Amino acid sequence: MKSFHPHITLARAPRQGRVSGVTIKTVLKSVNPPGGVDFTADEIILFNSDLTREGLRNTPLERYHLATG
Repeated sequence: MKSFHPHITLARAPRQGRVSGVTIKTVLKSVNPPGGVDFTADEIILFNSDLTREGLRNTPLERYHLATG
């Protein structure tokens, strides 16, 4: 069993072929425009990710509801 490495996944690249650094920079600029992006989250969901023959399967393990003020 692999050891647990907590992280936050913001995007995934296709498994076929390689993605160039230029492509990655272009994608990051599109999701993080100058001035940033405002959003409100009302919960955090902890997922378990399993890579299967059919693809990635994300199973929610726990939900943490955030207080709104």
